[in-house]
This record gives sequence, structure tokens and C-alpha cells, in this order.
Amino acid sequence: MSGFKEYIKEFGFGFYFIDDFMVKVLNKLKFPKNLRVKYANFKHKKVRKYLLKNYGYLLNEQTGARLPSQGEGRKTAYVFWWQGEGNAPEVVKTCIDSLRRNSGAEVVVLSQDNYKNYVDLPDYIIDKMQSGKMGLAAFSDIVRFNLLYRHGGVWIDSTCLVVGKFPDEVFSYSFYSINSPATRAEQFRWTSFFLSSRRGDPVCGRMAEFYNEYWRDHDCSITYLLTDCWLNVLYENVPEVRREIDAYPLSDVDFDALAEIIGEAYDESTFKAAAGKSFFHKLTYKLPYREENEGKLTVWGFIKNNKV
Repeated sequence: MSGFKEYIKEFGFGFYFIDDFMVKVLNKLKFPKNLRVKYANFKHKKVRKYLLKNYGYLLNEQTGARLPSQGEGRKTAYVFWWQGEGNAPEVVKTCIDSLRRNSGAEVVVLSQDNYKNYVDLPDYIIDKMQSGKMGLAAFSDIVRFNLLYRHGGVWIDSTCLVVGKFPDEVFSYSFYSINSPATRAEQFRWTSFFLSSRRGDPVCGRMAEFYNEYWRDHDCSITYLLTDCWLNVLYENVPEVRREIDAYPLSDVDFDALAEIIGEAYDESTFKAAAGKSFFHKLTYKLPYREENEGKLTVWGFIKNNKV
């Protein structure tokens, strides 16, 4: 997100108080997770109301030329690291390696050197990213939906550790994501860090269209989970989007299970139980994972050294 002054200029102090200040207070005071989730739901409701008011015209028929829906290239997985795989943190390298070995998909690593081979973005979006008005997280959101709409395939975040082959259901629907207990707690039926679609899918087409419009108007993001907020607006108001999202099944996967024990001493049965809760697990490069703790091999140490 751009600086405080730019955010206030575009959205006012009220949104800053709701979306930034109060979130920091709740986290600093270590409020229980269920209360923080309730507040997040309240905050996102306010954001969705703003988006509906200002971008409701996009709920009509997709304005751009629609690509024909095709399944070719569906089993290609795309992962994004701006500086390139060779310059990525160790956890990202480990996750990309696990994607290649376990997913059963062809893997393309996107970076600053090759992303233009896959997407054709408006100049003003690239300019805002290069000038620092748009962060790389927001830029990757734009890339993922433009790419999936144009090519189809799977988008998986660079910090997802893949421990099993992608299930057939990942490729069985025009649009697919993970509708898990964790996402449903936040009133979402998807997760933006794992998406799959056919080429020309209208969900991805509408998301790409929204991002192109939003960043024409703004120099900062109103909220970190902008993808989820607008996709929720689409789900609530566009029948074809609702049908596609409701088509894929509810899931009981727990993609946080390994992250919760990542720093603990490695135990085979505990590790297998956690790993078995999902075919991929969300990690982070923002925490300093240790390979040993008090002289004992940690779960992370096992993952890194044994190519899980």
C-alpha cells in the first residue's frame, strides 16, 4: 500500500481507521483469533460496499472481448517470484522444487524477466508498479487473473509447499479454488493463493477487468485482500460467477497444518499427520525458519534436507 497521505487522500480517514489502524491495534494487543476474524469480516463488508458503489457497472456483461473457454494448457502451474527463482529465499526455492517434484504439472516460474511473455498489461499498471505506487503483492494479483484468463492453468503462490499430486478435481471445473474451513470462517469460498481455471473463464476475465479499472483510478489498494472483496461482490451479484464457485466442492483441507509445527522438533508420526491434511501447505518467507532447535532437527529442517 502507498503511504499514509496517499491513502487518506483517496479513501479518507474513516477507511484508514477501519482497514489499517484498528487492525494494528487488535494484533498488537493480541486479541483472540476469533475476534480478529469477526473484525476482518466487518472491515471487508465496508470495503465491498465501497467497491459495489464505485465499480458496480462492471457487474453487467463483461465489457471486453471474451476469449473462448478452452482446456488446453490446463495442467501448467504458474508461480511468481519477481527477482527470479535463483534470487529467491530458501523457503521459496524449496516450495518451487516441491511443486516440480510432486504436483504432476508442468511448472513455469514467472519473474521480472519473462512475465510479459504471458500477459499483456496496460502501461499505467506497469508504470505504477515500477514507480512504487503499487506493491508486488498487488501486481501479482493482476498478473494471476490476466494470465489465467489468457492461458488457463493453475496459479499457486511461491510459498506453498506441495506434498502430493494435484487432485483430479483441480482440473475438473471451469474455475476452481479451495473452499476450506479457514476460508469459510472469513466468509470466502476460495483462496487467492491457489486458483485453477480454463482459458477464457469468465470469473478470471471479470477479475482481470476489475483490476484494470481499479488501478486506472487509484494509486494504492484500499485493502490487502482486495481480490477476496471484489470476488465476493461478483459472487453475490453475478449468477454465472456464483454457479462456477458453487460448482466445486467444499473441502476439509488444512493448509496451515505444517506451518503450525514448522519450528518444532521433527517427529515422523506428527509430521505425516499434519502433511496429510492437504496436498499443499502455506508457509511464509517472512519468518526465520530454523533447521535445528536446541540441537534437534525441526520440521523445517526435515523438509529442507529431505526434499519432501
